[in-house]
Amino acid sequence: MISKLIQRFRFDTFVNSIAKIVGGNFLTSVISLMTSVFVARWTTPYDLGLWNLMLLITIYVPILQFGVFNGLNRQFPYFTGKGDLGTAQAMASGAYAWCLALSLASAVITVLFALFFWVSGKNTLACTSIAIGIIVVCLWPTQYLTVTYRTGSEFGRLAAKNTVVAMISMPLTMLVLWFGYIGLMIRAVTMGIMTTISLYYKRPVVASAKWDKSVLLSLCKVGMPIWFLGQLGTFFQTLDRVVLANSPLLLGYFSISIQATTFASMIPIAITMVLYPQMVQRYGETNNAMTVWRIVKSGALMTTALGVLAGICGWVLIPFFIEHLLPAYIPGIEAAQWACLAGVALGASVYNNVYNVIQRQDLYLIALGIGLAAFFGAWTLLTHVFEHGKLISAVQSMLAANLIMSCSSIYLTRWACMPHDRKHPHAVTI
Repeated sequence: MISKLIQRFRFDTFVNSIAKIVGGNFLTSVISLMTSVFVARWTTPYDLGLWNLMLLITIYVPILQFGVFNGLNRQFPYFTGKGDLGTAQAMASGAYAWCLALSLASAVITVLFALFFWVSGKNTLACTSIAIGIIVVCLWPTQYLTVTYRTGSEFGRLAAKNTVVAMISMPLTMLVLWFGYIGLMIRAVTMGIMTTISLYYKRPVVASAKWDKSVLLSLCKVGMPIWFLGQLGTFFQTLDRVVLANSPLLLGYFSISIQATTFASMIPIAITMVLYPQMVQRYGETNNAMTVWRIVKSGALMTTALGVLAGICGWVLIPFFIEHLLPAYIPGIEAAQWACLAGVALGASVYNNVYNVIQRQDLYLIALGIGLAAFFGAWTLLTHVFEHGKLISAVQSMLAANLIMSCSSIYLTRWACMPHDRKHPHAVTI
């Protein structure tokens, strides 16, 4: 089974994989954008902002997986590249066991929180905790299964399944019209469950759960630095929402910018998904860092070019789109236009993969520090010196931070790869 994955992985071309991911994600994003329009029309900016604020829990809670899935994402293609298929399969089994353990623990905690709020007479909070809890329970298998699709180079099937779920979610939008905030929660929970089921069906890596302490420790050892930096990166990418968190109304207007950023970011995300397992496998075959570094160049150029195209289209269409379909969100138009340029700012972010491949996450901390300084520097300058509105300042600060951070990674990763190869003169160069 794994040998077939390797063959398919090696013959699946870079451009073809990118086309599968971008094509599928584009369709999914269009469908999601359409449903988001109706959700926004049937939800007040305040309620939508409050729900987006609560969803930050699902963004930050993956910190509890302690790097096991990150380790699998790196180690599975690494050991397949070395031809050690038994170890690769053991890694998948161990990660699956950890996934089930996290789901069970999340379910228990959800019940406890729901009972606490229910006994306290806070019924709305009880319902919200149940909704968020179910989403978190589904999050663990979703993360694990997504990793197996990526490491198995099943980009086409992954994109197709995400598209199917997005299409099924369209009629569920009516729940928001019928039941308001409760309907919004029911729809989110249903989509989380459907996503997990679709990914589990005919999954590319069929592994039975096996609790192996040595395997889990090995995955944690490799994945912990990647996980830690990933959580920092997640927090970094949500800074624009954090600085607006004290106003649900502003965060509601900002929801359009979040959608625009998500739409524009699908390009660098897709290219990263394709490049990372290829880079790790090539590193496993050659142990040559500069070979890995050179692989990223074409991805960075493609990301930037497509980002420019997406940015232009979004800038032109956003005003017409909001004015005619979402008049209640007109105050967020200009911020949403700027958010469409996220793909350009993240053009060189694919170089961040190199840190994890050669295990130099310490340098990523430097790049992240540069990005944080850029964000807060731009935020202070825009809001206090130029006295721009908070919505536009939040978007522009994030664009500046991503652009500066991504560009710094080009030089930091090259600086790390060259001495690496000098220390390994017998590495194979391809």
